[in-house]
Amino acid sequence: MKILLLIAAVCILSNAEITNFVWKNCAPAGTNVKLRFNSLSASPMPVLVPGPLSLSINASVLQEMDVFFLKFDISKHTSFGGAIQIPCVSDVGSCTLDGCTLLPTIAQGGHMVDKSLGLQIMSMLKEALGHDAGCPIHVENVLVQNKTLHVPEMGTIASAIGEGDFTIKVTSLDIVTGEIFGCLQFDITIKNKPKVGFLFG
Repeated sequence: MKILLLIAAVCILSNAEITNFVWKNCAPAGTNVKLRFNSLSASPMPVLVPGPLSLSINASVLQEMDVFFLKFDISKHTSFGGAIQIPCVSDVGSCTLDGCTLLPTIAQGGHMVDKSLGLQIMSMLKEALGHDAGCPIHVENVLVQNKTLHVPEMGTIASAIGEGDFTIKVTSLDIVTGEIFGCLQFDITIKNKPKVGFLFG
């Protein structure tokens, strides 16, 4: 039933496309920021699924963090000029997840992301940090330069969300105290790669 509601909630799509990756740090004023993004780029835009995605990341961990939760707020733009929030279904959508265990979880594959993508992300971060990512998170810089990931076909639940224009806000925080460590917001367009071949022309 939840999946059916999710499909119904996102059935109205926008025809617009985001062609330039736009991002910002979005922590409220006065936040004791522990995680800050200095620069971030992603291409191509729109993101084709499946297809290559080139990433460059320059981020700074300013203070050690023993706990690290990620609150995802994902909104899909509609043809009416507004946006609807994607609900959380089986850890996909606008969910709050344990950042300390997130990478090992996605590396096992499943409905959240394809196993191959999880392993690629873990490998990318290990190369950037010089060690496996995990908690506690120490003071250090994270530098990824033109790393290309292969984005596979989306899982069952992610496919229900479909292609379109999205605003994604990710807040890192301690869910017990509510303390915010940092915040990142960006806009992307996701498109299914056209199929080619005998049956698809």
